Amino acid sequence: MSNDFIPPAGEPPQVPPAPQLPGAQNQPSQYPAPQYPESQYPEPQYQPGPPTPQYPTSYPVAAQYPAAPQYGQLAPTSPQGFYGATAPTPPPTPKKRRGLLIGLLAGGLALVLILVAGGVWFANASTKNAPEQQVKAFLQALVDGKAEEAMRLSHNQLSEQDRLLINDQVYSAAEGKISGYSIGKVTVKDGKATVAAELSQGGTSISKDFTLSTAGKDFLVDKWVLDPIALPTAVVKLSGPASTGLSLAGVELHPEVSAAAGMKPASLKAATVKLLPGNYQLAPMHQDPAITVTEQLVEVQGFDGEPGSYTLASTLTTAGKASITAAVSKYLDACAAQHVMAPANCPFAGQLSAEAEKYKVGAFTWTLTAKPTLKISEWSNSLGWLVIGSKNGTVNGKVNLADGDRTGTATITGLKFGLGGFVLEIKNGQAKFVRIGVSSGA
Repeated sequence: MSNDFIPPAGEPPQVPPAPQLPGAQNQPSQYPAPQYPESQYPEPQYQPGPPTPQYPTSYPVAAQYPAAPQYGQLAPTSPQGFYGATAPTPPPTPKKRRGLLIGLLAGGLALVLILVAGGVWFANASTKNAPEQQVKAFLQALVDGKAEEAMRLSHNQLSEQDRLLINDQVYSAAEGKISGYSIGKVTVKDGKATVAAELSQGGTSISKDFTLSTAGKDFLVDKWVLDPIALPTAVVKLSGPASTGLSLAGVELHPEVSAAAGMKPASLKAATVKLLPGNYQLAPMHQDPAITVTEQLVEVQGFDGEPGSYTLASTLTTAGKASITAAVSKYLDACAAQHVMAPANCPFAGQLSAEAEKYKVGAFTWTLTAKPTLKISEWSNSLGWLVIGSKNGTVNGKVNLADGDRTGTATITGLKFGLGGFVLEIKNGQAKFVRIGVSSGA
């Protein structure tokens, strides 16, 4: 049977009695059991360790020292003040310190995110409000045919008359408008910016400098806006009767009318219109079969070109010339129908000799033997169509004379007369002739 001594669990280790040597008397141990001071720390909790090693209770004879104290295995509920043979585990990090560390890390991360977001916002705001971006937006609107958006971006104030021609419907249908662009040098100085651009229009490259001004800030970033752009203009007019009217890009224009006065026809005064770069068709608003008006193309190149002048000329058709000839003939027939020696407002008249004046003059009869050959000039807004007799007409006249019971006749044969006048208007194929003078001779 083994002499190993194992102290009960939960009790302090006991010192086994010293071995008895032969011939020696039993003496009490000179070494008291070790005493342990009461711990000043709270008792740590431990898990049961491995089994306590067993020590022998007999020693060699030569040993003169009391046996070393035996230490038992510490139970989970050791008496306060005693510790096991292994070193205690360090106390865990307090939760408060861990929370502070997590908070600092989270705060630092949030600050980094704010700085990154702020940098991104600042970069976006700087790009969005840059001078060249405003010019790009304006030119892109023109490329897309969005005239109204372009005018909003350029801060151009348009009159009601201007808006008739500068709108999305007209500009999107225009030919030869701006088709592309590129941005060049940007210069910023004293609150002003200049952006150089190259415009592509009808296969031609056109240089244009745009100016911009600051209009407040977008937080810390300057907001740039385009200065109003000087829009190109064109002068359009009609050389023809006012009744023909004018249209540009299919839109009826309403120029001031110069009213008819005396022998001056009603005509349209020249009109100055604002346009965006592009090509627009100038045409009559109303067509008459007696008149032909050749349309013209109004071409506006870029923004800085000189104003162009365009005139629609009215030309008489064959039917129009025939209408004027018929109007003159009607006029002369009306003169010949007057049974007086001097028809009113007519190019011919008779005169009695001194001998014939002694007689009572009766009814006068006129007979046209030849009407003048007419020459019709081009339309003039001051004169209309000038009509001149290039070859005189002839007329015969006869008058009845009476002296009491005696009667007789006086005749005028081959009286030549000239003719001059105007046609101020042709309406529905009918010309209206107005005479301006009398030319007659024997």
